[in-house]
Amino acid sequence: MDSIFAKLTLFLASIFGLVTGPSYVQLGADALTYNFKTGDNSPIIYYLNVKNIGPLRARFDISSNAVWVSVSREGFSAVTSAEINSNTVINFVLEIQARNVVDGSSQAQVTVNAVDLVSYDVIDSKKTSIILNKNIKIETATVVPSPLTSAVPSATVLL
Repeated sequence: MDSIFAKLTLFLASIFGLVTGPSYVQLGADALTYNFKTGDNSPIIYYLNVKNIGPLRARFDISSNAVWVSVSREGFSAVTSAEINSNTVINFVLEIQARNVVDGSSQAQVTVNAVDLVSYDVIDSKKTSIILNKNIKIETATVVPSPLTSAVPSATVLL
């Protein structure tokens, strides 16, 4: 009985592995937060480290959902994809144009898709969120300790 259960578990695990497939995308950061004040250097440049952790060579495409975040492959302006061998690392450049963002907190998302070189199907996808706080005053609270009160315990004695 145990061997049938073990064989069934192994069979189901292998099918599940075929359906979900291996992971391909490993990102150097899942989330980025920047505090920007008018007059600071802009654009903000960040090098997003991307590694192919899959078993095969794949094409990696990067995109942004915000006009104030442009993306490209390091060393290649306006190129948003690269074929990467297994266990190889490259950088994509995120250029955050803080001047083009209204005051307050803004969010963007950068997506990296691994694409199969034969079928052109997306085989893995990861996202990095970007939060830009522009001209937000960060207030610090002053903690004033309350004076200690000396309470004298009282007891009632019943006679």
